[in-house]
Amino acid sequence: MRRLWFVALPILIWAACLEPGAPLLARLDETPPSVLSTVPPITDGGTLSSLPAGSPIEITFSEEMDIRTLRPGISVLKRNRVPPEELSLLVTVPPPGPPLVQDLDRPYLVRVYPNGQTLLPDNTNYSLVLRTLLADAQGNALPEEIQIRFRITP
Repeated sequence: MRRLWFVALPILIWAACLEPGAPLLARLDETPPSVLSTVPPITDGGTLSSLPAGSPIEITFSEEMDIRTLRPGISVLKRNRVPPEELSLLVTVPPPGPPLVQDLDRPYLVRVYPNGQTLLPDNTNYSLVLRTLLADAQGNALPEEIQIRFRITP
């Protein structure tokens, strides 16, 4: 029994000295998520985007997001009032797919329905706001707030 300790103890000490990210341990994800695309699309500066009537708002992130951060991190503002009116949202996410090889991120689609439905043309300017509260599954936050101004088109 004493010989077992002479073998096991050095192995335990060696394992305790491994750094995170060593080949034997999972690497810690420190890369923040990014926004790959949106509908309505991200435009330059103050250019107004358009969202076809009857379409949901879509946001594609670079990796799986923490679903607890989606609702507080996404908002849609109706800009025809001062201060702008924040609309209630229904946020949907895809069902989880099969597990992937570690270190391989896949795009993560989020659909947003203001007031639980799609928006209709009404001569109103809207803003989609993606706040830095949004975080990926490992807790890395979106690096900067994104605002997209848009109108509904027929």
